[in-house]
Amino acid sequence: MKEKWSFEQLQQKVVEVMTDHIGEDNPIESADFFEKVYGHHPDDFDIYERKFYWDAILKANSRLRLDNKLFIITRYLKSFVLQSYEELEAYHKNLDSRKRALEKLRKNSEIWVNKKSWRKLKKKKKKLVMVQ
Repeated sequence: MKEKWSFEQLQQKVVEVMTDHIGEDNPIESADFFEKVYGHHPDDFDIYERKFYWDAILKANSRLRLDNKLFIITRYLKSFVLQSYEELEAYHKNLDSRKRALEKLRKNSEIWVNKKSWRKLKKKKKKLVMVQ
């Protein structure tokens, strides 16, 4: 991309694009979202550039949500602006699922340290060195 934007300009562009996609019944597909924001189809970029630019959109979406300026939901490779209580309920269920997964990771990390599970890696490394 030749044009350089500030993060605020990127956020403004995201808001501009998403004003036409309010509600789950009016989503925009990810590739179209990318193209409307940047003016180029994602396939115009190599995998690393595409990831960089897509991650910037995701960060802008996240910041807009955190600042309560725009609440964008991305699901099944489509994005839309949160509108209804049904959409809100589905979003909350998703958050609850993520929260449970994070709690499981918290418990597993404590078990890992308490059992000194990292020692297994050192033993495996020693065996590998001996075999060579």
